[in-house]
Amino acid sequence: MAKNQCNNGSLISDFALEIQVFASSFVIMQDYRHYADYNPDAKFSRSQVMQLIDEVERAIDGLNAADAAQRRAFAIHVLFRQRHEQTLT
Repeated sequence: MAKNQCNNGSLISDFALEIQVFASSFVIMQDYRHYADYNPDAKFSRSQVMQLIDEVERAIDGLNAADAAQRRAFAIHVLFRQRHEQTLT
């Protein structure tokens, strides 16, 4: 669910750039994790892994630098699905 929420570009674009970068990085890293977990032929070089770790650290640093209210709103966005009102006809 968190990946879907982070991948919702129309809602994520309302957040600060630091949070947008974090959300994008979250989606990419989860894809890498799934690839590594479920593909027995998956292989990563040390330099690839170090580059991915650096990217995650920068994304986390950016998230931590974002406004506290934006971080709270992002956490709520990730934890709860948005309900769409339906009209009765």
